[in-house]
Amino acid sequence: MLEELRKIEIFADQPQDQLAWLAQQGTEVRLELGESLFEAGAPADQFFVLFEGELEVRRYGSPMLYIRAGDVSGFLPFSRMTHFAASSYAVTRTRLASFNPNLFPEMFQRMPQVIARMVGLMSDRVREVTRMDVQREKLAALGKLSAGLAHELNNPAAAARRAASALGQTLAAARENNANLNRFPFSPQQREYIARFERNTGRRATASPVTFNSLEQSDREERLVTCLETHHVPDAWKLAPVFVEAGMESPELDALIEQIGPEPLPEVLGRVAALLTAAALAREIEHSTARISELVKAIKEYSYMDQAPEQEIDLHSGLESTLTMMTYKIRKAEVTVLRNY
Repeated sequence: MLEELRKIEIFADQPQDQLAWLAQQGTEVRLELGESLFEAGAPADQFFVLFEGELEVRRYGSPMLYIRAGDVSGFLPFSRMTHFAASSYAVTRTRLASFNPNLFPEMFQRMPQVIARMVGLMSDRVREVTRMDVQREKLAALGKLSAGLAHELNNPAAAARRAASALGQTLAAARENNANLNRFPFSPQQREYIARFERNTGRRATASPVTFNSLEQSDREERLVTCLETHHVPDAWKLAPVFVEAGMESPELDALIEQIGPEPLPEVLGRVAALLTAAALAREIEHSTARISELVKAIKEYSYMDQAPEQEIDLHSGLESTLTMMTYKIRKAEVTVLRNY
């Protein structure tokens, strides 16, 4: 053990007799892969010098630091530690010398330089552990923030995905209606009337979507379903809600039938419904992607990503970005935000 202590940096310049004395005080310990040197909560009653191998120190189940050959660790001089705060495990075959901290007073007399160096090691260890604790706390806070942000991003992303999927099906239905309409020998006047009917209905739905209370909505849908079924339009219950939201009334359908006749009515209404649905889905995709862009913008502003370290900022915009980032936590905690700026 004497020659091995000589290879350790903090003991390298010590007199032979003092190293021989220290070697006599130590106990050699050998660990196999996975064996523990000390467990969290155990009394801090040893300091040790690692000759071979490597120890992994874990706290809360996660690696905290590594002790390698040539390192001195454990209970160091002037430490206030009474119990080990973490556990250590050998990550390979490991050999070390264990010493009782009661040796420190005599070591202070025999090897004062070593004691000073060990105090320096302890200071370095405290700084490193503190740095890692701060980093762990930051990561935990970031994890919570990321979870909330992921939730906020997931809602518009899922909505956009659903709308995009439905949009593909709707456009396929519109193409089928177009193909079926081509079989009818419409006059130029009839084609113009159909086109005008589609434009007016679409413009009205886009400009000011009609909203009713649930009872009125149900009554209007029921009347429209009755009208559609009277003219033998299939899937009337599917078409009625779309037309009611577009503000369509039964007289408009009667006027359309008067112009084109009852036979092509299902295909015309099917195409109109598909176009209205496609427009609504496109608006939903636009709204969802705008929300995602808003969140990404808030992230960049909140973290000052891609920005100079010193700059003039809009305080109100910064506050809004922070509120956007905290939306999930604010909503979860049922906090009411009052803006006075």
